[in-house]
Amino acid sequence: MLPLIDDGPTRMSDAVQLATAAAQHGTDFIVLTPKYQDHHYQDRRAQCESAFALLRTHLAERGLALDMALAGTCRFDASLQQAITRNEVPWLGHFGGDRVVLIEIPRTRLPKSFDLAVAWMRRQQVRPMILGAEHNHELAKYPERLQQLVDQGALVEVCADSLAGGRGPFAQVSARRIVAQGLAHVLASECQDLTARPPWLEPGRQVAVTLVGEAAAEAMVYALPAQIASYHFPQLTLI
Repeated sequence: MLPLIDDGPTRMSDAVQLATAAAQHGTDFIVLTPKYQDHHYQDRRAQCESAFALLRTHLAERGLALDMALAGTCRFDASLQQAITRNEVPWLGHFGGDRVVLIEIPRTRLPKSFDLAVAWMRRQQVRPMILGAEHNHELAKYPERLQQLVDQGALVEVCADSLAGGRGPFAQVSARRIVAQGLAHVLASECQDLTARPPWLEPGRQVAVTLVGEAAAEAMVYALPAQIASYHFPQLTLI
């Protein structure tokens, strides 16, 4: 949603339109997660904070009642461990007393020694939340490997649009399997435009209901996200 950041909108007016559409479709709280990689965490944070402040100003001028916070999506690379150690990570939130970092994995194979990295993070009281599991070909071929990561303490985020079929048949089949196996913790939206990557959660939630039932589906779009995001929104701890 941040203008001129990653694959987001190129104009502020489009960013405002995205935020407005999200609010109109029932979203009250948004944690934005621009991408971080390499060794430039502090520079990237400054860039994202500037765009975020400008977006909030434009939304406030229009009276849009939408609570927003800024976190980030981290690439699994050599800089991530250093960023965690230095507390430079754009934390997604917290879960069970641990800090949560959102980590995007490649679409082909899992990174080498990813399981060892998860074990190291857990010793630092950090929970990695895996982004993009439904697109990963290794996890599609060997789904038990995702189960092993979850057993280690990793969390899994699935794109609601993938579950609803908006990201193609491969992602949909994988997303449905992940949710049906009880391995998905959170449903989220990419929120980059109103057509290819829209900010809708409800179509994915409805599919989740058919797979795991109303209560579990509701937890993936409300209870667990609220627990994690209360790091940014203390008022969510009262809900």
